[in-house]
Amino acid sequence: MEQRHLIEDLVEHRNHVVALLRQQWWWSGHDEPAEDNEVGALFTFEDGLISRWQPFAERDQALHAAGIEPPE
Repeated sequence: MEQRHLIEDLVEHRNHVVALLRQQWWWSGHDEPAEDNEVGALFTFEDGLISRWQPFAERDQALHAAGIEPPE
């Protein structure tokens, strides 16, 4: 089984960037993913470098951790 992360959007706020991702699990030799989830990841920057990286199972959680109000 292979895991893929597809970036659907990047949201900037102050020194944070939230990556809105599609996490997919693929069986070898198949044309469609076995599982497909919408997830998020928070990246915090200091002095031009990534100082923090944190994955989230829910996109809204990643946005909230960056101080961004999730869309309704």
